[in-house]
Order: sequence, then C-alpha cells, then structure tokens
Amino acid sequence: MRTVYLDQETGLELQVSSQRRLLGKELRVDTVYSDWAETEGLLFPRRQASRTEGDEAWHALEIQTLQVNPPLDAARFSPPPGLAGAGT
Repeated sequence: MRTVYLDQETGLELQVSSQRRLLGKELRVDTVYSDWAETEGLLFPRRQASRTEGDEAWHALEIQTLQVNPPLDAARFSPPPGLAGAGT
C-alpha cells in the first residue's frame, strides 16, 4: 500500500508512505520531498528525507545539479571492456 500526501495549493507531493518488505518484514517507509525547483519546465524536489519504521534516523538526499535530456555519447551504453559478448 502507498499513501501520497499532496500540497493542497500546488498538487506537489509532500510525502509518500509505503509498505515495503525489508529483511523479511513488512515495514513502513516514509519519504518527505521538499525544496521544489524548476528545471527546463519540470518541477523536481531537490531534497528528500527517508526513514524506515523502527529507525530513528532520517536519511537525506540533496540534489545540487539536475539536467534534463543531456546529450550522451552512445558509447556510454556499451558494455565495459571484457564483458562484450558475455552470455552469448
């Protein structure tokens, strides 16, 4: 089950609470989103904080730089040397 809390005025996600199976147990995981910023016409939360049921600490993630559809060299998607043709 997943519960999504939305900001009444903007419709942006403020928090998501979900049940996840971790180490064989069903635990609630809460994630709070904040510091929404626009990048190329899209809104992204630049800060996330998550906490798993039974854990006292919040674990934070902060996005400092975000690019939308940056140009990427096709070689970036090639297998690493030594793995080319593996499994065929």
